[in-house]
Amino acid sequence: MKIYLLEDNSIQMGRLEEAVAHELKSFGKDLSCVQSFDKPDQLLSAITSNTSDQIFFLDIEIKGEDKKGLDIAKIVRQNNPYAIIAFVTTHIEFMPQAFGVTAYKYINKTLDEASFRKEIGETIAQVFPINATTTDEFFLYKTESQLINLPMDQILYLSTSDIKHHVHLQTIHTLMDIRANLADFKKIHKKLYPCHRSYIVNTDMIISVNKTNYEATLINGQVLPVSRMKIGKIAQIVEERGR
Repeated sequence: MKIYLLEDNSIQMGRLEEAVAHELKSFGKDLSCVQSFDKPDQLLSAITSNTSDQIFFLDIEIKGEDKKGLDIAKIVRQNNPYAIIAFVTTHIEFMPQAFGVTAYKYINKTLDEASFRKEIGETIAQVFPINATTTDEFFLYKTESQLINLPMDQILYLSTSDIKHHVHLQTIHTLMDIRANLADFKKIHKKLYPCHRSYIVNTDMIISVNKTNYEATLINGQVLPVSRMKIGKIAQIVEERGR
């Protein structure tokens, strides 16, 4: 895991580092995984990989620099669709653009200390999935040109794409495009179930099943269609999960 901090105010950086250290301690980690920068280009030069366990806490406005926090976020997102990006700033006017780069959070610097640490902690927790203690709790897909390795509790579903031989992978943070066929994923993990000819769902992400309308509702509120032949099995899986 790597955590990158971008902040040009030394007082605010100290506050951010302290909050990150406090939250990392609850996960049995220390600041050795954290790198702090006040120059955007220095941060970009320090990135050595593009994995799903990277977190970026970025200040939006960096004085005297051509590249701002939003610019850095766009570069990070172009190279790493899996990274978790959080903006730590007082510039609420940039909030629409912040979520335009699929930012996980917008953390206001004016929050009281308890609320500020809570926001930091929730962001860090995204790379510490619940019960992700074995390789069985990860989604691993590998080809000659692509490697995807994500915690299963970040995967919502896979679906067919309008582009031939392409599949959409919907995670909690972003939508990814994979050059593959949907059938390639039917046996990749026991929690992935083909609920419809166009969808494979992570059954752990289903919170309700509608047997009348043949639908499954996910934790993010999204509703997926379920085929008539699969609705009974989906309902059974969800019911047994709660036992």
